[in-house]
Amino acid sequence: MPLSSAKDLSSKPDLLVLQSLTPLWPTQKALSMLESYTTIEFWISDACLKFSEMDKPNIAMVAQEFQVLETRLRGRQKGRQSKSEHRPSNKLLTKAEELSVCMYLDKLEVIGTAARISMVIQCVNSVVK
Repeated sequence: MPLSSAKDLSSKPDLLVLQSLTPLWPTQKALSMLESYTTIEFWISDACLKFSEMDKPNIAMVAQEFQVLETRLRGRQKGRQSKSEHRPSNKLLTKAEELSVCMYLDKLEVIGTAARISMVIQCVNSVVK
């Protein structure tokens, strides 16, 4: 039931309590998670640098020294990217490819042709190849 005035709000004390408990974005927990992720990634990059400089590399020892997961460090050494570096899985086009599709749509608009779904699909498929 929608509220229509401030009078309705004052008659609903439970609603006021809920509104006061609603967290503001970004929350402290979200900020601390972001800080910890960037800290861990910094440690991993330092560990990779030290690992590459060692005469007798030992991943377990370096991982323990820098307090990072051995599997994560091993993956970085093998070339796996971090979550912040790899391409999102829900994106088909890169920024440059998306820009070229937009330019194609702009050219269609300039010449007065309505863009049909089949035309856009064909354009995207040709850009992806």
